Amino acid sequence: MPRVASVATAVPPYEYDQAYVKRQYAQLHRSNPDMLSALSILDHSGVEHRYLCFPTEYYKAGHTFERRNRDYIEQALVLGERAIRACLEHARAKSEQISHIILVTTTGLATPSLETMLIQRIPLPLTVQRTPLFGVGCAGGVVGLARGMEFLRGRGQDLALLVSVELCGQTFDPTDQSKLAVVAVSLFGDGAAAVLLAGDDHSFSGPRYVGSHSVLFPDSLDIMGWDFTDNGMRLVLSRRLPALVKRLLPEVITGFLAEHGLCREDIGYWMFHPGSAKVLDAIEHSLGLPEEKLAWSRQFLRHYGNLSSASVLFILHDVIRRGAPRPGDYGLLVAVGPGFSAELVLLRW
Repeated sequence: MPRVASVATAVPPYEYDQAYVKRQYAQLHRSNPDMLSALSILDHSGVEHRYLCFPTEYYKAGHTFERRNRDYIEQALVLGERAIRACLEHARAKSEQISHIILVTTTGLATPSLETMLIQRIPLPLTVQRTPLFGVGCAGGVVGLARGMEFLRGRGQDLALLVSVELCGQTFDPTDQSKLAVVAVSLFGDGAAAVLLAGDDHSFSGPRYVGSHSVLFPDSLDIMGWDFTDNGMRLVLSRRLPALVKRLLPEVITGFLAEHGLCREDIGYWMFHPGSAKVLDAIEHSLGLPEEKLAWSRQFLRHYGNLSSASVLFILHDVIRRGAPRPGDYGLLVAVGPGFSAELVLLRW
């Protein structure tokens, strides 16, 4: 089966701690008592630090959607290129060996799509197969990983690149005085991740692909996503999300593991997309997992915030780099996204 050969990440230069973000946001909305009273949301999000592409003044300026999207493309290419180069260097792989690239994003728009531009910046072969993925939101990292692994089945000599680039900060609108705007400010950051995937004939030592699973839940289109407005993209996030995760996810995970002759106790590394502290709490309680099993996701959320589709790939990078998995250990990547959907990928070292 195909395997993960290398993972690398990239973050922008501006690091913000949550206390600073709260002070700046309070100053921006100092004349609105309702917004000020909602600021306590930032204290309970599980986020302590994050990285963004621009200084504070940029976000306060209220740039047009056109300007923010143009800046998104520019900065996404910078971060994406950094992540790709680091990923290839770590694996000692050459860019001309890549036969397929998957680019996942949901925080900006580009036509031609970003991977088309990255192919020429790296450069990759002009004959490389391309799969741009947009609109799968926070589930995109897991979706992209599954599609990349499926592409490599039966292609033992091939290498594929999965790239996730998310600049959530570009969706910030200083005129939005909704409670959901406060939720977004409490959570989101910017970053990129690249994963090199290898067919069977390669001798990399990373975890092998075991299987994947997707499920779309009916009558749930309003749970999460974006509204596209004259001022840009505005978050859609239902208060019902933690309850739905708690009710629906255990059966999905248990059933998927059973298909592979496994149970929850067989998973050594749980890599959940950390949508928020509340969502992680719902996952932990509904699955009956010990607190330490969600440590990778909670630690990521604390240091980077929610990076949408890139989040689980950052966590996979941390597990490979610092988790010391042993041969035979299983790892499960899980994310929920717009639709409302759940996406799972099972790996084995």
